[in-house]
Amino acid sequence: MVECSLRDVPEFTGYTGKTRHGRYHGSNFWDVPDFGSKRWVVGVYIDLDFSAVTEGMTEDRLLEECVNFLNVPPPRRKYQKKKSQPRYGILSPYRAKIVEVNGRKCLSALVVTSDRKNKMFWSEGNNVPTRKRN
Repeated sequence: MVECSLRDVPEFTGYTGKTRHGRYHGSNFWDVPDFGSKRWVVGVYIDLDFSAVTEGMTEDRLLEECVNFLNVPPPRRKYQKKKSQPRYGILSPYRAKIVEVNGRKCLSALVVTSDRKNKMFWSEGNNVPTRKRN
């Protein structure tokens, strides 16, 4: 696993108020199974240490390793009854590319999450009615 973190993103471009870790995507991704009913796509910027990454890793492999790291739930607190859940829901990789934002190199990615309304992301996932097939 590659240690990484999600970069803070403001709600609107150029706005300097509150930030969260990503934004639900407004487009429809029909190639994602159960899209709009059980899974939603989120746009994120992932910060990671590119010097520690091996040279042969592709962007898709980097995304897989980061998603595996982000899916690890936080450690349980003392006397905690409920099991800890992953902070961003159960993530799975979709697409990524390496970009430079504000002079810092990062991974711009689309990830698929199982949470429709996660407080760590702006907006909420769209419910898409399913079609009945004959």
